[in-house]
Amino acid sequence: MVPSTPESAQPNAAHSDAVGLDPSTWLAEHGDALFGYALKRVRDRSTAEDLVQETLLAALRPAQPFEGRSAVRTWLFGILRHKILDHWRLSGRFATGRDEELGQRSDDLFGSGGHWKRDRAPGVWAAR
Repeated sequence: MVPSTPESAQPNAAHSDAVGLDPSTWLAEHGDALFGYALKRVRDRSTAEDLVQETLLAALRPAQPFEGRSAVRTWLFGILRHKILDHWRLSGRFATGRDEELGQRSDDLFGSGGHWKRDRAPGVWAAR
């Protein structure tokens, strides 16, 4: 005998519409807000678009079902925040041309012992 779940725990069409569980509307209703949020944080249009797409795909997976304890938009923004953090964690693991350039510049400024080269050290800083 399979135990049944209470009716209140089973999704139904009326409940789904009431809490915005129609995924076909998520992009139209929340896409611009999600994109704007991501773009401000990653400052790259293509990356922001990818993050929004990954957010919507993750929201459709059964591992993260919407339970109706918040607004759909709040739930989607929570997923997006994690996607942005994952993006920054991953991008921090790879050296970029800028990192190499900074390394070359630091060789010009510091000696082998890690101290300023005499002719490259900053001047006296003004006290406030």
